[in-house]
Amino acid sequence: MIGQDRRINTLHAVRFTAASVATYVVAMILFLSLTQGAIQAAGMREAIPKVVIELSSLALFCMALWVRRQRKLPFIGAIYLAPLVVCLFSGVLSGALQGAKLLEFVLFVRTVLSPVVIFLAVLNLELPRQARRMIILMLVFIFLVQLPVALWKLAFIGVDEKHWIGTLSQNAGQLGLLVPLFALSFLVPIYLRRGGFLYPVLIFFFSAFGVINEKRAIVFILPLFFVIAGAIYVGFKLRLNNQAILGKAGWVDIKGLTGRFTALAGISVGIAIAATYMIPSLRCDNEHNPQSCIMQSLTYARDYLTRGYSSPLNASRTSVDENTNIQLGRIRLIQATVEHKLDQGPLIVLFGYGAGAINTSPLLGEDRRDILYTKFGLRGTYPGAIAILFEAGLIGLVGMVLFFVVVMRGAVRGVRLTVTCEKGAAYGAGVILMVLVMGFDFFIYSIVGWTSQTLAPVFFAVLGFFLNDHAEDIRSSNA
Repeated sequence: MIGQDRRINTLHAVRFTAASVATYVVAMILFLSLTQGAIQAAGMREAIPKVVIELSSLALFCMALWVRRQRKLPFIGAIYLAPLVVCLFSGVLSGALQGAKLLEFVLFVRTVLSPVVIFLAVLNLELPRQARRMIILMLVFIFLVQLPVALWKLAFIGVDEKHWIGTLSQNAGQLGLLVPLFALSFLVPIYLRRGGFLYPVLIFFFSAFGVINEKRAIVFILPLFFVIAGAIYVGFKLRLNNQAILGKAGWVDIKGLTGRFTALAGISVGIAIAATYMIPSLRCDNEHNPQSCIMQSLTYARDYLTRGYSSPLNASRTSVDENTNIQLGRIRLIQATVEHKLDQGPLIVLFGYGAGAINTSPLLGEDRRDILYTKFGLRGTYPGAIAILFEAGLIGLVGMVLFFVVVMRGAVRGVRLTVTCEKGAAYGAGVILMVLVMGFDFFIYSIVGWTSQTLAPVFFAVLGFFLNDHAEDIRSSNA
């Protein structure tokens, strides 16, 4: 009995020590993720914080495996790994057939797995609730810091997409849209729940963050985001009490929600007006005719997304071979990619060109920055899905789709257990919106959210914390 008690005490001590160390390591990883731009501005090479983040995440994962083994507990997360293994198998097999270099294999595995390592580590460490709360408060503080940084940028640099994207980056302009969407994922449901003056002010300034960083897409995405967020939140409230009665007699406060949705609509209009004044490419020719301004913005969005190399938007004195700023629009690039793939044989369609085929890492050579154009004549901002389609083919892309499906399934199961009160409805809506934003970025918008080690660690850590809250219930529901 004494020996058994000592073993139990030892395991508790190991768990406590590991949890304490893991808490600080997770906090350090997330802090570095959200301050890379400031670190770079201080003179440190861009690659250094990324390497520290990746190595720390790997060490955290190894610690999690060790703790699970010491406590004789099963590994959590195989269901999330399985779709990624499908993607890896396709890319590695294709790379072997295409004669890819060893370094290309390593970089491909790193691209697919490195963002998920911290997620698996957090799931298996199951940090104490107090530790998770401390880390969440740190994230809230750092996100709030982005607002004064953006105002400083507006005052001293102006509207620009290439410098000081908050404290996150000095060059990843896509974060100018993703940062506000991540913040709004939780701010909007909380505002719909609580109301008040503070939250619409924060929602406005985070939306303005996109304008200051010259993200034209914020004008069009913001109203859609508000509609989706509202629909999810109201849906969760109706799930909690499916007898919606008008007025104060019912749980759903129709009058209050109507006023809050009106405020969100006003914010959308205000941001659109600010964008037409502050972003040069959206500046209206006829400011006294709102209808004309709206049509001009819609026409510009269509032309921008569908532009070809010879589009007036790509006007240049140099040729497309010399000027990397001459690019295809996102929709045109996706269309051209699909057409190119269909012209190839079934093996290329299914398995792609192999691991590392379009990886832009300078470790593979100095001429890799424009590798997609050099190899395939395509250039433009492409989402992660396009990168996977080229390197791992349709099978790899299916693997990534399944990964996001499994992630959403896990989040939805957690939400069902969370929505037991009004606070849970807001929390659950925020998690679902966060997953949708990450999926939107990977499949439609850019590859930055997945590969830049900025928002991906935040996304996966917060998701892991959320699933930790209900780990036992979710596992029992899987049984």
